[in-house]
Parts: sequence; C-alpha cells; structure tokens
Amino acid sequence: MLRTVLHLAAAPIALGRVATASRVRRLGTLVSVDTGEPVVALTFDDGPHPEYTPRLLDILRRHDARATFFVIGERVAEHPGVTARITQEGHVLANHTWSHPRMTDVTGESRREEIRRCAEAIAPFGGVRLFRPPQGRQSVSSRMDVHRMDHDCVAWSAHLEDWLPQSPAALTARLRAALTPGAIVVLHDAIWDPMVEGAENRDAVLDAVEVILTEMSGHMRFVTVPELLVAGVGNRKPWITA
Repeated sequence: MLRTVLHLAAAPIALGRVATASRVRRLGTLVSVDTGEPVVALTFDDGPHPEYTPRLLDILRRHDARATFFVIGERVAEHPGVTARITQEGHVLANHTWSHPRMTDVTGESRREEIRRCAEAIAPFGGVRLFRPPQGRQSVSSRMDVHRMDHDCVAWSAHLEDWLPQSPAALTARLRAALTPGAIVVLHDAIWDPMVEGAENRDAVLDAVEVILTEMSGHMRFVTVPELLVAGVGNRKPWITA
C-alpha cells in the first residue's frame, strides 16, 4: 500500500566542505525521467508472489517488456525460484525492505537493518541498489539512512491505488493515463498488508498490464528503471510524507 505524500522544499544538506553536485542531487528521490523517448518504467512492489508474479512474468515476456520489481526480502527467501526467474528474464530486482515496515515508524538502526537484509537477500540474484520505502513513507532521517546504505531512492510519477479492489477496465484506464514519456508507474504483484477484503487478488492488475502492453506495442517501450535513466535525466524531488 501507499500513502499520499507531499513534495516539500528542503534546505540544502551539507555533506562536508566539498560535495559534488551529483552526490547532492542523489539525495533527491527519483520520481521520473525527463526524456523525449517513448519509454516508461513499470514497477511492481511487495512480491515476489508464488502465483501472480509468474503470471505477470509470462505477460511481460509475451510483449518483450521489462520491469523493475521492488521486492520484500522475506518473500525473496520464501520464493527463490520466482526471484531467480525475474532477473533471468531481463528484469531488475530492487530493495523494498526485509519485512515492509513504515520507515518513519522505526528507529534508524532498524531501518538500516531492513535495507541491509533485503540487499543481502537479492544480491545472489543480481539485485541493484535501488530502494523504495514501503507505502512511500519517508522522513528526512529515513532518507539519510537510505543514502548511508548507498541506495538510490525511487518513488513514482503515478500510482494507481491498486491495493484497492478495482475493475480491470477502471485500472486499465488509469494505467493508460499514466503513460507519459519518462514515467515511473507503481503497481503491485502482491499485497503485503491488505487492509481491504479482496485486495490480495491481482487479476485486475494482470489484465490491465496485458491490455496496455498490447495497445502500446510499437508505440511505447517498457523498460527497467536503470534503462529509463539512460534515456534521459532523472527528475528528483524532496519526498517527505505528510
């Protein structure tokens, strides 16, 4: 699940007497990429799931699309075969903590341990140092912990509230509207902590992805977040939860 966030202006953070522009820029949270190319990054949180993730991978393979999976370390440990398939088929594994706590509700030590354990879980499969905070919740101190753990923080330009039950048609329409060049779209191939009955069912998400990939064939390319960054300049913002 995600929560509403505010993009707040923040004072510059001193990183010592001499700080490179690239290092300062990386303290911002990636929300999209400025590019003229017809490329979009679909991202999937909270997996891997033993049923829905393989079905999603089948869809992506049929359409020669690639995606980024922000996985939970505990589920990686439970489903190593599904995890291995993600990278074997050209997708990217990224960090979504070990057990999905709100990063604003736990201590700095706990935050760093959550990131470390997930990083260790995905490392054997070729995971990268991209991180997305559960529910998008982030404070200045939690953002600094992500930086200390040498991870780049990735949020989104569009989320579709797919943790709530929606019809395939409604979800497809929202996904279609989110597809602008350089967009980072967040979806879920699993739901870690469902708060609404039926939210665990991912059929509508899979149907929407299938329809959109079919519609956009030859018009838009679906790439991983690292590939998206190659296509343009990252758009980074302060990202502090309300």
